[in-house]
Amino acid sequence: MAKGNKLNQAGSPYLRQHAANPVHWQEWSESTLQLAKEEDKPLIISIGYASCHWCHVMGHETFSNPQVAAFMNEHFVCIKIDREERPDIDQIYMEAAQMLNGSGGWPLHAFALPDGRPFHAGTYYPTHTWMEVLTQISTYYSDRRSEVINQAEMITKGINKPVLPAFPIGEEKHPDETLFNTYIRTLKTFIDELHGGLKGAPKFPMPGVWEALLLHYYFTHDVSSLTAVATTLKSMAAGGIYDHAGGGFARYAIDEEWKIPHFEKMLYDNGQLVSLYAHAFQSTGNEAYKRVIEQTLRFIEREMMQPDGGFYSSINADSEGEEGRFYVWSKKELETLLTPEQQTLLFTYSNITATGNWENGKNILWFPPLRGHHFSGHEEIPDQQQSLLADALKMLFEVRSQRVRPSTDKKIITSWNAIMLQGFIDAYRATGNTHFREIALKNALFIKKQCIRSDDSPWHSFIEDSIPIEGFLEDYAFTASAFIAMYEITFEKYWLETARKIIDIAITSFYDKTTGIFYYTRDDNTLPVERKHEITDHVIPSSNAELGIALLKAGILLGNKTYITLSEKMAIRAKELLHKSTYFFANWSRLYAFHAYSLKEVAIMGEKALIKSSTMQQKYFPDYLYSGGVYENLPVLKNRYKKGKTTFYICRNKTCDLPVETAEEAMQIMLRDFGE
Repeated sequence: MAKGNKLNQAGSPYLRQHAANPVHWQEWSESTLQLAKEEDKPLIISIGYASCHWCHVMGHETFSNPQVAAFMNEHFVCIKIDREERPDIDQIYMEAAQMLNGSGGWPLHAFALPDGRPFHAGTYYPTHTWMEVLTQISTYYSDRRSEVINQAEMITKGINKPVLPAFPIGEEKHPDETLFNTYIRTLKTFIDELHGGLKGAPKFPMPGVWEALLLHYYFTHDVSSLTAVATTLKSMAAGGIYDHAGGGFARYAIDEEWKIPHFEKMLYDNGQLVSLYAHAFQSTGNEAYKRVIEQTLRFIEREMMQPDGGFYSSINADSEGEEGRFYVWSKKELETLLTPEQQTLLFTYSNITATGNWENGKNILWFPPLRGHHFSGHEEIPDQQQSLLADALKMLFEVRSQRVRPSTDKKIITSWNAIMLQGFIDAYRATGNTHFREIALKNALFIKKQCIRSDDSPWHSFIEDSIPIEGFLEDYAFTASAFIAMYEITFEKYWLETARKIIDIAITSFYDKTTGIFYYTRDDNTLPVERKHEITDHVIPSSNAELGIALLKAGILLGNKTYITLSEKMAIRAKELLHKSTYFFANWSRLYAFHAYSLKEVAIMGEKALIKSSTMQQKYFPDYLYSGGVYENLPVLKNRYKKGKTTFYICRNKTCDLPVETAEEAMQIMLRDFGE
C-alpha cells in the first residue's frame, strides 16, 4: 500500500479538509488495518466532523505542522474518520474515551493496536501536548508491548459488555402508567427551572426530554410538565443559540443562559426542534412557537436544502478562520446600519455594548430576561415595536448575507433527512401550511429514490461521486417513523408499505432475540468489537426506542401482531432503563407511555377525508393514529366507506365508536378520553 495522504478522493467534506495535511492520513478499511499489521505500528484514529471548531484548530495548528506529521508518519498508521459518516466506529472509540477519562467529545483521538482495539483515547490536544502524547505512546508501544495489549484487552472487554442482559424469562407484564410518571418525576430533578433546559453548562437542546414532558402533560394534565417545556422553549428562542436574523438553532450553548452558541448548525437539531415547537404550538396555540417554526424552516430551505429535495448535514461554526464571525456584530457596525429607533430597541433588549456582550468587542444577538421577568424573548417587546424589531433584523440579515459564509457539509445522511422530514410533517400538521407538506413530499421522494436501495434497505450517507455507507439502525428507525407520518398526512398507502419493508429488513438484519432489542449494525459487522446495541439518547434520540415506536404504529395501522409484540417486548425492557436516574432514556419513556396508555386510531372515510384530517391534526393528539381516504385498504378501514359521506370513527383496540360526521364531534370524543 503506497504511503501518503489518501483523503483527496474521499467523499466526506470533513476528510477532504485534511487532504492537504502532511500527515499520511488513510480512510478506515481492511487494507489500512493490514498495513498497520505488516508494519507493526499502532493506529492513530482521529475522529471529527466538518462543522467542528476544535477539529479545525487541530487541523490547522497540529496536523499541518511538518515536524508533527513526520513523527506521526514514522511511528503510526494514521486514520481519519468522519463521525457522521461512521457513527459505528465513533461509538467504539468514544466509549473507550469515556471509560478512560470519564468524558468524551470531538475531535476524538484514539490509539489502537493494528487490529483496531483501543488502548488509549483523548479529545483535543494543543500541539505541544500532542507531541508529548505521541512520544509517550510510541515508547510505550515499543518497550512495554504486553502492557499495551493487556490494556487493549481490558478496554475491549468493557466495550463488549452488554448494555442489557438476556430477556428475563416470565417478564411479560404489560407497561403501566405508574413507571412513566415516576420517570418523569426523576426527569424533572435535572431541569433548570430558571433558564430552562437541563441544569449546568454547556446546554444542549435535548428535544427528546421536552417531548417526553409534553407527552406527560397530555396524559396527566400536570401543569408543571408543560411549564418546564415552556420555560425551555422560550429561553432557547430568546437565546444566542437561536439565530434571530436568519433562523435556525446552533448545536448548543456553552453557558447556562443559552447566550453563547457553539455556532455550527446541525440538521438533526433543527429537525427535532421544529417538531418540538410544532407539538408545543398544537398544545398551547402560542404564536411565538409558530414564528420559530416558520423562520427555522425558511432557513432550512434557503441554506440546507439541495434542488432535488435532500437536506445537507451541517453548516460550519467557522468562517474566515474565526468561530462565529459570520453571526456577530460590533456596536459600531450596528450604529451605521440601524435607525436611532432601531438602535435603542435592539441595544436595550439584546444588551449590545461597545465592549461587546461576547468577546473581542463583538455582540451576539439575544434577548435575555428583563429584570424581574421570568421569561425572555421577543414577546417581551411591546407590540407596537415588534415591526421595528423585525425590520432591524431583516436589515442585519441582508447585510450579513454579503459576508463570507461558513462552509456547508453537503453530505446526505438518511437518518438526519428523515428527522428533518418529520419536522416538516409536524410543522404542516400544526400550522396547516400546505407549503410544508409540499417540501415534506419532495424530501420523502428524494429519500426513497436516493437513500434507499432497490431492496428497500436504506443507505446511511452519501455524497455525489462517492461510495455510499451502509445503513445503521438509526436510518431504518427514523425513516420508518417519518414514512408512517407521511402516510398520516397523505393517506397514500405507498408510504406505509415502504415503512413496512424497511421494518422487515431491520427485523431480519438487526434484531437480537436474546435481549429483545436491536443491534446498531447489520449482521455483517467487521469492526474490532462485538456488535453493539445503541440505547441511550444523546443529541439524537435512541434508535432502538424510535424503532420500537415505529413498530407499534405500523403494527396498529397494518394490523400486524408481530410488530406490536416486538414493540411491547422493547417497552418491557425499558422498565430496566427507566428505573435509572438519568435523562438519557426519554425516548424510551415515550415508547413505554404509548404502551401504558395505548395508541388509538382515527379512521376517516370519504372524499373529504384528507381535508378533514388536516383540521384534526392541528391539535396535539399524540396517542392517535390517522388513516382514511376512499379506499378500504387497511384493517380499520374495512366496510367504513359510505359514498357521498365523510364519516369519522374513533377506534381503540380494534373496537370503534359509532361513526360521527364532523371533525368537531370526533375531536370531542378524543378529548373526552382524558376528561377535557
